[in-house]
Amino acid sequence: MSLAKFSIKNSLLVNLISVFIIIVGIYSMYQMRRVAFPPIDYDIVSITATYPGAPTEDVEKFVTIPLEKEIKSISGIEKFHSTSDEGLSSIGIYIDPSALDKDKVIDDIQRAVDRVRTLPEEVDDPLVFELATREFPVLEISLSGNISEKVRRKYAESLEDQLLDIEGVSQIRKYGWRDPEFWIEVDPEKLEKNHVSIQEIMNALQTQNITIPGGQLTTARDEFNVRTTGEFKTAKEISNVIIRANDSGNWLKVKDIASVKLTFEDKITIAKINGQYATSMVVVKNEQADAIKVVDRVKKVLDDFKKKIPDEIETTVTNDFSYYVKRRLGVLQRNGIIGFFLVLIILFLFLDPIPALMTACGIPIALFLSFMVMSLLGITINLVSMLGLILVLGMLVDDGIIVAENVYRHIENGVDPKQAAIIGTNEVVAPVTITILTTFAAFGPLLFMSDIIGKFIREIPMVVLITLSASLFEAFVILPVHLADTVNFFKRGKMKQHKEKIWFTALKNTYTKTLKICLSRRYFVFLGMIL
Repeated sequence: MSLAKFSIKNSLLVNLISVFIIIVGIYSMYQMRRVAFPPIDYDIVSITATYPGAPTEDVEKFVTIPLEKEIKSISGIEKFHSTSDEGLSSIGIYIDPSALDKDKVIDDIQRAVDRVRTLPEEVDDPLVFELATREFPVLEISLSGNISEKVRRKYAESLEDQLLDIEGVSQIRKYGWRDPEFWIEVDPEKLEKNHVSIQEIMNALQTQNITIPGGQLTTARDEFNVRTTGEFKTAKEISNVIIRANDSGNWLKVKDIASVKLTFEDKITIAKINGQYATSMVVVKNEQADAIKVVDRVKKVLDDFKKKIPDEIETTVTNDFSYYVKRRLGVLQRNGIIGFFLVLIILFLFLDPIPALMTACGIPIALFLSFMVMSLLGITINLVSMLGLILVLGMLVDDGIIVAENVYRHIENGVDPKQAAIIGTNEVVAPVTITILTTFAAFGPLLFMSDIIGKFIREIPMVVLITLSASLFEAFVILPVHLADTVNFFKRGKMKQHKEKIWFTALKNTYTKTLKICLSRRYFVFLGMIL
């Protein structure tokens, strides 16, 4: 039994399926996540370790080389390269694309780094980071104005806490931030006069700038946690630290040989807005969040924040990636509306109203079915997938036009509408399917590109194949039922032969004459095409 025959015999089921596709398709469309770009893995793992103040040679000898020795023993790595700079070691690892379990390779890399026990004490714990687009920056906020850095940082920290509480925000990347620190500037002459070394001062500060847990104090009714706190909070506390003392009651304090002041760490990155120093925060969404919704929530929090800050502080929003997503969605929406009406105009120019209208109705059904499948496959609404939809939008009615016109031709010849739907559809199944398969052949190879570009554009062929398959399903299963039911409802009885329009007859006659001339001079036409 053919698809068309099954559909005609079960027209109620087909109509229910159509309603189901529309309802679930609309729901899926609104539930799909909207992001700037599709989430992809680059198969690259980065390892960074900082060795403050160490020269390049020491960084390579004591940090980079020990890490490389452990990494070499891991299977599933294609290649890796390392860079040793002053105070910084960086290793880039490329995972083999043919590795079956890439997560296991990443875990093996982390364990290999943890096994390195010979790193100097001054080296910070190496950071293993996988390059991926799961967490994507969606917005940048900068605070600037004619205020001190201390005040600007205070309000920036307050805003950061509010942003981190927003649903969908994964982290806040900060630029132009400097952590506060105490500077102890030692007088060399006083050091020599008091016979004190720098190491003695450092030891004195380290022994007092500590927090030690002291266990628990239990009474008959209560239990208390005991902790000895000695962390420095003010410059005065540091100035009064005793470096050396004797039995006579004489002591040497930090303030006797050095000056202490509260300041900020050295500038590593500088952020400026309109020529003014700024404190910038980049909002990063998590993998499951919708970019547009996250940006809307952030802007709402920012509007409330603006009401509570001094007028001297300026807030600037830049790099809003939701703008590009909205613009691409707007392009798709406009193209869809314009394309739908253009298709209607063309269909009504060349076809009778019934096949023209039924063919046009196949566009939203095919699109809603496509959104259903895209949602099930985890495809997001992003700039790449929207490009695929825009590319295929004009192809959705190709198969429907062929089926509708052939079915309607049999109806005009007096065949029963239901029988005409079966015969007309079966006659064009092969050519219509081949037409769609040729498009599959053009876009299909893009699915097998394994490099970064291939991963990035993979959703284009996926969306094209899904949408054209949905269009083919609509043309072979749903359209014949709608044609037969509509003709039975509006035009009961025998159909009259369709009378061609005057302008179409003239166009057909002109084309026929031109074709006869070309065939009679086919060698000249062929030569002209070559030239």
